[in-house]
Amino acid sequence: MKKVIAKIEDMHCEHCKHVVENAISKINGVKFANVVLKNDEAVIKFDESEIQLSKISDAIADVGYDVRFYRLADL
Repeated sequence: MKKVIAKIEDMHCEHCKHVVENAISKINGVKFANVVLKNDEAVIKFDESEIQLSKISDAIADVGYDVRFYRLADL
């Protein structure tokens, strides 16, 4: 299991937060996703044997947001 913090650009409201959170949460292998609007960040826990970061990045991009990952850690 891994945990990553993602910086997500251009989220402006609760609707943006929910769109991103839902996009991430729907991915098989994602165990937890929490978007913090005031920091433009998401905390994501995922099973690296089921999913790669590129899949999460693609899901966020598909709903219209740019993302950068940092603070990747093993759990």
